[in-house]
Amino acid sequence: MKRILALTSALALSAGAAFAASGPVNSVNVTTDIEGVTDPAATAFYEKMAADVETQIIADLGPAYDAEKLGSSIKVDITSAEVASTWDHLADIGDTKMGAQINVYSATDNAKFDHYDLDVGFPNIAVSLPEGTDATALTVDDPVYYNALVDLFSDAVVERLK
Repeated sequence: MKRILALTSALALSAGAAFAASGPVNSVNVTTDIEGVTDPAATAFYEKMAADVETQIIADLGPAYDAEKLGSSIKVDITSAEVASTWDHLADIGDTKMGAQINVYSATDNAKFDHYDLDVGFPNIAVSLPEGTDATALTVDDPVYYNALVDLFSDAVVERLK
C-alpha cells in the first residue's frame, strides 16, 4: 500500500511540475449540476463537495497555482456523485463515485485547451486513504471516506494537466 501511495504521489508531483513549466493556473472553478435535487441536505452536500474539490485542486497544484498571474483556468462541472457504504458495494446495491466534465483553458496559448470527462470511485479510493485505514470499517458519514474521494478526484485532475 505504501508503494502505491508513493507512486501516486510521485505521479502527482511530476504532473504538477510539468504543468508549472508551461505556465501557472490562475483560476479553478468547480460547480455542481444540482437543478433536479430538491432535498436540502443533498443540496448542501453537493455544494460542500464543489467547494471541497476546488480547494483540494488548488492545494494539489501547489506553486503552479497563482491567482495573480495570467495563466490557465480549470472549470469542473460535477455531474454525478454518490457515496455508498462498503456493505452497499459488496451487496452491489451502491457505489462511491464522482463524475465531472473538465475544461482547461489557457489565457496565454489558444492551442492549450483540454476537455474530458472524469469518473473516479471505489475501489480506487483505497489509494487515497490514510495509511493503516481499514476500508471495510468505513461508513458513509466518515470524513476519511469523503476526503479520500475528493483527494482521488483532485489528483486525477492535476495529473491530466498538460
